[in-house]
Amino acid sequence: MTSYAINNQIRPFNFGTDAIERMRVSLGQSVIDADFEYGLQATKWQNYQEVRKTPSFFEIPGTDFVVTNVTTDAAAVSVITVVTSSTLPAVGSVISINGVANSAKTADRAEGFFLVTTASGGSFTFTAKGQVSPAGTIFTAYTVVRKGGIFSNGNAKLQIASVAQTQSPDKVTVTTTTTHGLVAGTAICTTGWSGTGTVGNFFLETTPAPNQFTYTPNGSATATPTGGSMFVQPYSFAIHRPFDGGCLISPGQPANGSSVVRQTKKVFRYQSGKGFLWSSGTLFCPNNDITSLTSTGTAVSSIITVVTAVSHGAPQIGATIIIRGVTTSGYNGTYTVASVIDHLTVTVVASQVLGATTAVLGLQPRFTMSQWHGASVRAGAFDDQNGLFWEYDGITLFVVKRSSTFQIAGTCLVTQFGQTLTDDPADTTNPTRFVDQFKVGDRFTLRGMTHTVTSIVSQTSMTFNPPYRGTTITVGAQVCKIIEIRVPQTQFNRDTINGQGPSKYNVDMTRMQMIGLQYTWYGAGFVDFMIRGLDGNWVFVHRFINNNVNDESYMRTGNMPVRYELITEAASAISTLSASMNAGVLSLSLADSTTLWPTSGTVQIDNEFISYSSKAGTTLSGLTRAATLTYNINDVVKVFSAGVAATHAIGASVNLVSCTCTPSLTHWGSAFIMDGGFDQDRGYFFNFQFIQSTSLSVGVTTPVFFLRLSPSVSNGIVGALGIRDLLNRAQLLLQKLYVTIAGTNAVLSVQGVLNPIGFTSSSFTWLPMNSIAQGGQPSFAQYATMSGVSGTYTAGSGERVFGMLTNSTSGTTELDLNQLKELANSVIGGDQMFPDGPDTLMIIVTPFIATVTSLAINLYWSEAQA
Repeated sequence: MTSYAINNQIRPFNFGTDAIERMRVSLGQSVIDADFEYGLQATKWQNYQEVRKTPSFFEIPGTDFVVTNVTTDAAAVSVITVVTSSTLPAVGSVISINGVANSAKTADRAEGFFLVTTASGGSFTFTAKGQVSPAGTIFTAYTVVRKGGIFSNGNAKLQIASVAQTQSPDKVTVTTTTTHGLVAGTAICTTGWSGTGTVGNFFLETTPAPNQFTYTPNGSATATPTGGSMFVQPYSFAIHRPFDGGCLISPGQPANGSSVVRQTKKVFRYQSGKGFLWSSGTLFCPNNDITSLTSTGTAVSSIITVVTAVSHGAPQIGATIIIRGVTTSGYNGTYTVASVIDHLTVTVVASQVLGATTAVLGLQPRFTMSQWHGASVRAGAFDDQNGLFWEYDGITLFVVKRSSTFQIAGTCLVTQFGQTLTDDPADTTNPTRFVDQFKVGDRFTLRGMTHTVTSIVSQTSMTFNPPYRGTTITVGAQVCKIIEIRVPQTQFNRDTINGQGPSKYNVDMTRMQMIGLQYTWYGAGFVDFMIRGLDGNWVFVHRFINNNVNDESYMRTGNMPVRYELITEAASAISTLSASMNAGVLSLSLADSTTLWPTSGTVQIDNEFISYSSKAGTTLSGLTRAATLTYNINDVVKVFSAGVAATHAIGASVNLVSCTCTPSLTHWGSAFIMDGGFDQDRGYFFNFQFIQSTSLSVGVTTPVFFLRLSPSVSNGIVGALGIRDLLNRAQLLLQKLYVTIAGTNAVLSVQGVLNPIGFTSSSFTWLPMNSIAQGGQPSFAQYATMSGVSGTYTAGSGERVFGMLTNSTSGTTELDLNQLKELANSVIGGDQMFPDGPDTLMIIVTPFIATVTSLAINLYWSEAQA
């Protein structure tokens, strides 16, 4: 008889158990295919950018221009000319351009999104983001120019009340309809304005009032501009790294709140009783090759000039850099940036004796930005509202749990495209408490959409960005505050990975790391964060325990996308005043500790910039009132300011707005694995039947019907954006297509095209599948037939995802579609076509040889109701 000690426990090493704490013996199933060997995988990932939650432009696939040349005039604000044989874009429309180059390495200022300023004679022009010199061609074999669009059906623009212009100095003063929420230094672009030099790319130079900003026109002011639009201008980029298979992303500008997101289109379905494991090879700190190192002398305090191979990644004065790989003694080490000369050159001060004034470079000398403040790098399984991620803000490494389950007091009203949230006066027993529950910079969800608080007017009124895109809310709706639990490295509860923990691993954020997390949901599951340590095995660093802690689920859903995000904000450096302060005081008291704040920086309180030079406890000292922000942007030193020194009340929001580096992140793929594989649920085959008895002429391409996921859903009921409480994150999985035609010797081409252009939201009359007409199918999808659609399909636009031929003599033809990618929603949702809303599938037909006298199509699909 075998005996054993009851109290002895046998347990595998940490990673020997899955997220349910079973022995990891079953094969996991990968739910993501992320291989960047040859490109950015636009069919699987969405790149998205915004400034303080305000979006602007997106790219439309399948709309490439045939371009034969791109030139620059090399002016201080360069005009770029694109020569094309394609139909010219309209003045004021959006284009995207990438793949231009020049010897001075300034051509990237002509990359990204732009508004067309002129179009005639086989070419069009736009204004670059700075000087692109020397004059001449910047066209390469890799140049790609595409059409773009404006989010929110063209309404993602600044809400302007009035514009005034002055001379000597030349200034344009813009007054918005409510608090604009943008910080001085934000890039904007304009179109359609009358008046000299008022169309192009600019910066908010001053914000004299919460609803005002100014910018300097390009040239002398001649008249008050009228009749145009203004948008935030993204500087962000996402670049494939063909030489090592990675993807590099950056917000590209230091303006507070500028962000870039790279997120999977698919939201991966969680199954209770199983765990998700996400891992990624990621570099959180940007680096660059050094081409030259020279110094004014060899003594300590000599000025070292560092020249990089390509644009250095926009460090500003005060960022910390590390120089490695230099043969000459004294150069390798850690420095603080003393000045930014241009996009390739910075200076630092020697901290030790140098071996020579001109350094001998090693095999691969590198310049790495290791520390900064005012910007955060994030990676994990998360979206705008919920999820789990690693974060490095240039000072501290964090693990973060984000949740949108906190339902605020009261219910709220808002109008479509409005920016003011108010209490519903009809809800008399439960008033809102905005002052008590929010501070400026907090985020909240309303009908599935995410917004940022820009000002708190009272307990019953506050303003936000971006404008509310949904249907006007006339009966109070519930608002949820997004809350993040942010744990710094020093407080990791499993291993602090600073060389002092059980693993003895000392993480170096300037080196590539293999990071991971695993979680169960159930509403009360746990979350583990881990990193590969000294021996290459997983080191578990922190566990969020969610049972016996909360009284609601720890995040709204376990269904998550994979996401990488960079944003010029430090979420740990946001607080409120614990005491009022007048216009003359030189220290301020916060409601929170300054432990995680930078030692010096600039904050914004109400509409005033205030710089501080020291911190201690909850106090910021050495204040400079009505301070300025100074940045070198595209080789031009720019100074930005806000309002005058003022009195600020207790409870006023204090937000760090200075930024000493616009970092980049590089990742080399993601793994998202469900332990034990995914068990497919038995469900429905939804279908839509289309029958047309009228003739279709030979050679004429005709759209016949459209299918998409509904923009919003809750309680199993679908609706337009803002009708239901949640964005629709389901996936529509195409299964089969059956086609039958009639006609003498007729042949018919049938194609499925995703997100064609030529249609707008007003083009469609969307109908639910769950209706008497469609047999009451409990689907989250909507359909539209051409009888309810206006607009003309632009041939060649969109993504053709399938095609087939059928003829009138072969009976019914079947096409198997179950290997196709899913149809999904966009990162921020919308009521248009992706990326301004859900993927929209268009079925088009073209007869050949003979007229088709009748047509019957039956499309089947299933839905993963995430």
